[in-house]
Amino acid sequence: MTYKSLIFTTHALARSKQRHLQLEDIYQTVKFPEKTISLDKGKVKVIKHLGGRQIQVVTAPASEKNQRLLISVWVRGEEDQASLLIQIFESFKRLVKFMVN
Repeated sequence: MTYKSLIFTTHALARSKQRHLQLEDIYQTVKFPEKTISLDKGKVKVIKHLGGRQIQVVTAPASEKNQRLLISVWVRGEEDQASLLIQIFESFKRLVKFMVN
């Protein structure tokens, strides 16, 4: 999926949805970062604070000029929400523990 000059990998798009990140906020982070960290093989980690959240994005060069391939996105200090199946399982474990005690 492409948004403006950003090409999202399947992983990056899934993580952005899971972490409730707006595409425009990711774009602003990549285009106007507060901090840039060079990684290996041309990859770059960019960081920006938006709406009280520290957004971090790892990008790599894309085949088209002025485009970046997004590898992953996350919010520093926020845990990912567990899947519904795991939440149900954990609730069941708590219920059994409660009934046994």
